[in-house]
Amino acid sequence: MRSVALLAALLILPACDKKSDDKADATAKKSGDANAKGDGEKGGDSKDGDKDSKDTAAAAGGGGASAVTYIPESATILVGVDIATLVKNPLYTANKADFDKDFTKALDAMSKCEVPLENWKTLVMGINPDGEETVTVAIQATGLGKKSALDCIKKEMEADGKSEKDEWTIADDGKTFSNKEAAGFAVSDDLIVMTSLPLKDSVAELVAGKGKPASAGAMKALLARVDQTKPVWVSALIPAQFGGMAGATLGGTPTDVTMTADFSSGLALHVAVGIDKPADVAKKAQTEWDKNKALLGTLGVPQTIADSVKIGAADKTLTIDLSATDADPKSLTEMAKKEL
Repeated sequence: MRSVALLAALLILPACDKKSDDKADATAKKSGDANAKGDGEKGGDSKDGDKDSKDTAAAAGGGGASAVTYIPESATILVGVDIATLVKNPLYTANKADFDKDFTKALDAMSKCEVPLENWKTLVMGINPDGEETVTVAIQATGLGKKSALDCIKKEMEADGKSEKDEWTIADDGKTFSNKEAAGFAVSDDLIVMTSLPLKDSVAELVAGKGKPASAGAMKALLARVDQTKPVWVSALIPAQFGGMAGATLGGTPTDVTMTADFSSGLALHVAVGIDKPADVAKKAQTEWDKNKALLGTLGVPQTIADSVKIGAADKTLTIDLSATDADPKSLTEMAKKEL
């Protein structure tokens, strides 16, 4: 999905690079949520016109839980990211010098288009791993859905060689944009949805308040299980062929997985795997972990992280919890730099 990747690189790269920071402060989560709510009813007051938004605040709060409304039912992997929280992580500042030129150019381009990193709030991605060209991304960033911003992004992409001239077509009203491989919808001044071309009609229905989203299909139970208020969350169904292979090792067949990551104080990671015989699997996993935990130290992983790992069973799931102090990610970053 080359074209979606090209635009997403310009749009998402500043928000989703793993090296995150504290540059976005004043307009982070609280102001972001307030602005989103205030603009929601009429899609914002701008010179670009009044875009009808079903919920401009859809991507606000945690990892954009409500934006799942715009992800088609066919998606079996869902990822939510609270960008405003991630960009406040000190690792962003600590690693700025190591950012590559494409990342820096993306930041500059977005700033030129009046959508600086401080404006970014949340992102939700839906993927169907069983099909081709089946990715949908809902992004909330103040001003991103304005026609002036979309026109500017198109111009910057063409100037930088990331898109051929007129590869992307933007509708006169600024509500839709597309090329031969992808389609996009400006749901409001602050929310856009991009999708692979085969899913264009499905997403168009969802934007219009019709159709069936992922939250109403097979993913409904998993979305209820995962805490979507966390900065990063993942829900995924495990294809039967992979679950069967993993079952031989685990002693139970995994059917799904959810994960959350919280960065409010260091790192808190929680994973829950839907599996049969969870208690037996947890006991076996604990035994294997105890045998191999010492190996992490030889790889440079802080002992505090290894000691924090907890394995258990609850509600028909195998659970794994891990935590890290504020200093631990820095140690891991330094370790990675030495290896690269």
